[in-house]
Amino acid sequence: FGLKKVQTMSLLDDWLAAKHTPDTSEQATIEYLRLRLSEMNLSWNEDELKFFFISPFVSLIRCWGKGFNTFSQRTIKGVVQNIPMSGRVEVIVASGEESPRHPYFFIHEYKPSVKGSHEPVGQLLAAMITAQELNKTDEHLLGCYVIGKDWQFVVLEGNKYAISDGFVATSFEQLLKIYSALIEVKLYVEKQVQSEKKDTALMVNNKP
Repeated sequence: FGLKKVQTMSLLDDWLAAKHTPDTSEQATIEYLRLRLSEMNLSWNEDELKFFFISPFVSLIRCWGKGFNTFSQRTIKGVVQNIPMSGRVEVIVASGEESPRHPYFFIHEYKPSVKGSHEPVGQLLAAMITAQELNKTDEHLLGCYVIGKDWQFVVLEGNKYAISDGFVATSFEQLLKIYSALIEVKLYVEKQVQSEKKDTALMVNNKP
């Protein structure tokens, strides 16, 4: 699809530079989940990783609100460069409260450590370029993929994408950085939803 990987991207750097501090209760939950992951990450299968760690951790962010929600195992379809694209996405944060309308953030998780494999990245980017076509906007898209205990973040802008270094979720300090990155996702999606509402209102007001 003509995508180009770049080594640095300011959008990615700014995203991951954000610092948000969880409250005392959230910190206790994060530490519990970290310890559980440290104990079981080599034993869990894909569903167990998602059920016992990713889902409760992501739920701490409360990435839902007026006009947007977090969805799991939803089908995304589109046509990219005359090629039909379709597949189920692990996690999407999108506008829409009952079904995803415009996707802005994706999580793809993959349990085994697959050295030299680009499957997780390829599947994530496939979903992201399909979302570009659906959204019909130049706004960048955010994503991440999880391999065992390692999280890597991805920004797609136009036909260029950048991938972060890995964050190890069994480290409390790095898990807090993952938490901060996800809080930034929520703030970004809230901004995009507000922009959608303004565009809709403008279209309605400009009708003859």
